[in-house]
Amino acid sequence: MNGGGPRTGYGARLALWVAGLVALGGGSVAVLLRTQPAFQVNVFGRPAADGRVAGAAEIRPAVSAGVRFGRMGDLLLDDLRAEHTPPYLGWTTLGLDVRESALLGDARRLAAAGQWAPALERYGALVAAHPGLEPVALERARLLSWSGDPAGAGAALASIAAKHPADAALRTEAARYYWWAARAEEADSLAGDALRIAPADSAARTLRAEVRRQSQPSVRTATRWWRENDGPTENLQLARALERDRRYAPSLRHFRAALRSADARPAADSLPLEMASAALAADSPAVAAEGYGRWLRDHPADRRTRLALARARVWSNDYAGAIPVYRELLAQRDSTPLRVEMAQAQVWSGREAEAEGNLRSLVAADSTDPKAWRMLGDLARWRADWKAAGDAYARSARLDPAQTGIGEALADAAGRAELARRAALPPRVGEGRVAVESFGDTRGFRWTTVRGARHWEPEWGTLDAVVEREMGSASAGSSTVGGPSGSPAVARTGMDGYGASLRAGRRVGGEWSAYAQGGARDYPDGRAFATWGAGISKEGIEGRGVSLEYAREPAVRRAATFAALRAGAVSDLLRAQGNGKLGGWSAFTQAEAERLHASAGTTGRLTGSVALARPLGAGFQATASLGAVTTGGGRPVMPDGEALWWTPAWYVEPQAGLAWRRPRPGAWSVGVRANPGWAWVRERGGSLQRFSSSSFPTLGLGTDVQYRTGRWSVGGTAGWDGALGGGYRSLGVTLGGAYALEVRR
Repeated sequence: MNGGGPRTGYGARLALWVAGLVALGGGSVAVLLRTQPAFQVNVFGRPAADGRVAGAAEIRPAVSAGVRFGRMGDLLLDDLRAEHTPPYLGWTTLGLDVRESALLGDARRLAAAGQWAPALERYGALVAAHPGLEPVALERARLLSWSGDPAGAGAALASIAAKHPADAALRTEAARYYWWAARAEEADSLAGDALRIAPADSAARTLRAEVRRQSQPSVRTATRWWRENDGPTENLQLARALERDRRYAPSLRHFRAALRSADARPAADSLPLEMASAALAADSPAVAAEGYGRWLRDHPADRRTRLALARARVWSNDYAGAIPVYRELLAQRDSTPLRVEMAQAQVWSGREAEAEGNLRSLVAADSTDPKAWRMLGDLARWRADWKAAGDAYARSARLDPAQTGIGEALADAAGRAELARRAALPPRVGEGRVAVESFGDTRGFRWTTVRGARHWEPEWGTLDAVVEREMGSASAGSSTVGGPSGSPAVARTGMDGYGASLRAGRRVGGEWSAYAQGGARDYPDGRAFATWGAGISKEGIEGRGVSLEYAREPAVRRAATFAALRAGAVSDLLRAQGNGKLGGWSAFTQAEAERLHASAGTTGRLTGSVALARPLGAGFQATASLGAVTTGGGRPVMPDGEALWWTPAWYVEPQAGLAWRRPRPGAWSVGVRANPGWAWVRERGGSLQRFSSSSFPTLGLGTDVQYRTGRWSVGGTAGWDGALGGGYRSLGVTLGGAYALEVRR
C-alpha cells in the first residue's frame, strides 16, 4: 500500500492536468469560432468529415484605410494588390516570448484597422529583435507596400532573400514590389536572379517580360538586357534607349532586329515608323524607306506615310522607286506640289523629257505655280536654251518675287542669253569706249581722268589702245585732317598730264588668259614715267576664278598726294585676286604687296581684303567684309615737310551691310549699297596722319546705274567711304559709255 499510494497520486494529478488542458483547448476553439476578432479569420477544412479545424489570419486593410493609390509603371497599385493576394499566415508562436507575441498581435490589429505607422513601428521592433524571422519580415514588407512604400517592401524582401540563396519565389515577390515602385532595374535584376534559380518559374518570367516591355531603361541597362537575351523586347528597348540618347545610327540595327518578330504584332504597332524616324535622324533615308514600306503593308490607306516613303526614296537616290509611289498618290488625289516633286525626281533620274511634259501639263492647267515655272527654267537652262530659261524664270519671279535665288537665276539666264547673242553675231573688230573718273577726299586732293579706248579682237587674241588726260588740283593744308599734325601742301592747279598705253591679251589654253601692257605718262615740269605690267587669270564655272598681275605706274593716284608727283614717286604693285563660292555665299578676296619709292624714301605696304555676299531674295544681298593695311620702312617727306603718302603701322576695318540690285523693265538696271563698319588704326608719328582717334565708326555708300540699247551702253557709279565724324573720307565717281563696232571681217 505504501508503494502503491504515491504511484496512484501521481497518476491522478497527471490525469487532472491533461483534462484541464483539453478543456482549455476546446474552450479556446469555441471562443475562436463564436466570436469576431479584430482581424478576419478564415476557416479551412471540413470539420464534419475529418474532425479537424484549421484557422489562419489574413491581414486585409479596408480600401478606405488611406492607401495611396496611383499608377506604378503602367498598372494600378490596387489592381496589383487584387491580383497578388499575399498568402495566409497561420497561428504560430514563431518562437516569440509572451511580450513579443502580444506585440505581434498588436501590430496585426493596428494593420487591420489601417493604422499603418504604429503597426510598422511594432513590426520594425520585432524584425530588429529577430532579423532571421522570415514570416514577420514578410508581413512587414507587405504592410509597407500597402501603406504606399513598395520600394521599401522590395528592399526588405531583397535583404531576406540574400539569406536564402535558393528561394526563387521570395526574389520574385521582391521584384514585384520594386516594379510597383517604378524601380525597373532592381525589379529586372531580382526577377533574373529568380529565373537563374528556377528557370521554369512562370511568375518571374512574366514579371521580367513586363518590366522590360514597359520601362525606359538607360543605354547601359538596355545593353545589359540585350546581352543577356537577344530577343525582340531587349532589342526594342536598346533601340529606344539609343534613340533617346541621340545615337540614331547604332539604334537602327536593334530596330531591325525587333522588327523581325513584328509579324506577330498588332497592325497598330508603330515600330516601323519609330525606325523610320530614327533613320532620318541618322541620315539613312534607305532604312527610313524600309520602315515606311513595312508600315504601309498593314496600313495601305495611310497617304501621309506613302508620301514620306516617296521622299525617303528620293533622298536615298532611289528615283526609279520613288516615281511609282508619286504616281499612286496622284492617282488617289491630284496635287500641284506632288506633281512638282515627281517632276524633280524625274529630272534626277535622267527622265527630263517626262519631267518637262509633266510640268507643261501642270502650268497649262494651273499657270500660277512659281515652282513649276522655275523648274521649267532649270530644264531650259540644262538644254542651254537661255531665252526660254529667262522667260520661265521671269514668270516664276512675277508669281513669287520672294523666292530665294530667283533674281540671281534670272540675271544669270539673261547674261548667258546675251553671251549667246553676241556669239551668234557676225565677227566684229571691237568697240570704242569713253570714260570719266573723278576722285576727291577730305584732304583736298582732287584727281580726274578722261579716257578714250579702242578694243580689237584679232584672230590671235585681244588688243586695247588707251589714251588719257589726267587733271588734278590740291588745296593748301591738304595734309592735315583737323587733328593730327602734317605739313600744309602748296596749292596747285592745272596739273594736267597725258598718257597712252597698249595692252595685248591672249588665251593660253582652256580657261587661262594672259596679258602684257606698256605705255608712258607725261606731267608738267618734265616729269615722265614709263609704265608696264603683265598678268595671268583663270575663269572657271559659276564665276570661280583667280588672277595674278604686276603693274608699274606713277604713285600719284595710289598715294593720293601731289607730293608723290613732285617727288617722282613710282608704285610697284603685285596683286592677287580670287573669287568663288563658300556655302551659300559668294566670296571675293584680294591681296596686294606694293612698294612706293622716290628719291625722298621708300615705303612697303601690304593690303588685304575679304568680301562675302549672300542673296536674300527680291534682289537683296547681305554683305560682309574685312580689310587691313600695314606699312613698313620709311615715312618719307619732302624738303618742305610735306608727307609723300600715308604710312600707318596698321589699319583694320570690318564691315557688314546690305546691297540691292534689280534689273528694271527695258534696258535699265540699278543697284545701291550701304556698308556700316568700325575701324581700328595705329598711326605712325612724323608722317601724314588721317585719323585723330584709334577707334571710330565708318560707313560706305554706293550706287550704280546702267542703260543698254542697241550697240550703245552707258552708265555710272558713285561711292562714298570713310570715317563718321572726324577723319578721312573720299568720294569716287565714274561715268562712261561704249559703242559696239560689229564690222564683218
